[in-house]
Amino acid sequence: MVKDFLTSAKKKNLNEELKPKKACFALAGPVEDHTICKKISNLDWSLLDARDLEQVLDIDRVSLLNDFEAIGYGILGLDVSDSKDVSILQEGTSKAKAPIGVLGAGTGLGKAYLTWEGSSYTVNSSEGGHSDYAPHSCQTTKLLMYLQDKYEQEKIDIEEIVSGRGIVAIYQFLRDKKEFGESPEIAQAVETWQQDKSQVDAPAVIATEGNKKEGDHLCRNTMALFFEVYGAAAGNIALTLLSNGGFYIAGGIAPKNLGLITQGNFMKAFSDKIKMKSILKNIPVYIITTEEIGLIGATIYADQV
Repeated sequence: MVKDFLTSAKKKNLNEELKPKKACFALAGPVEDHTICKKISNLDWSLLDARDLEQVLDIDRVSLLNDFEAIGYGILGLDVSDSKDVSILQEGTSKAKAPIGVLGAGTGLGKAYLTWEGSSYTVNSSEGGHSDYAPHSCQTTKLLMYLQDKYEQEKIDIEEIVSGRGIVAIYQFLRDKKEFGESPEIAQAVETWQQDKSQVDAPAVIATEGNKKEGDHLCRNTMALFFEVYGAAAGNIALTLLSNGGFYIAGGIAPKNLGLITQGNFMKAFSDKIKMKSILKNIPVYIITTEEIGLIGATIYADQV
């Protein structure tokens, strides 16, 4: 892939040889000792070693990052006053050198956080998307019990709910409660998605319908509950970190559903922590809107090492 890219770049650069001195690749998986040795989430690859890549590609320095670690570095290159970079959910008051939190739902759920170390921020990767789901209401407790029964397991990861497949899980939970009628078209999309996810994007179908003012009631309530759980999870991290440097929502779902996420459920759940509302209401909260955030972060990291 890299060799094909460099060949293409050479042709576009009037056949001038391009030989990078550094490279940084961000992937969905944990990085240990310059190696990703577990199956990468979105690819059928089981081993990548940065030192091997240096030799094969003849590049002086190759770095591997967890994808959300790259997003963390990318935050350092954002302009929070530019709507192309971020959308502001809560102004708050940013404090210099304070921790920064990152959470993002897409295919899965990613987490990272930034801490001040001496003269700059250090980005800390995390596999917190696989931590336990913590319900915060009667309805979300029933959701937990529904999924425990559905998957026949006691433990439910937060990623099973705050992710694309989580949208479908919430839809099925509300559908099976029989409080809302189900559209035959959306029912077909969900059924097809369960059999072959390459045929239809059921989470996107539900979200699109849920965004319409006169949209399907089941889809609208699905997305409302999804963003409530998403906001509660974000608030838990923000409170744990005391992320007074800012809290950033990454991933593909939030920027595609700005209308829904700004309607109130997300931020209400974010700050609804009984004794700590005043603290959470003062934390700046942003949605990352640039699609280049991972690329920006990989570039920043490669330049530093």
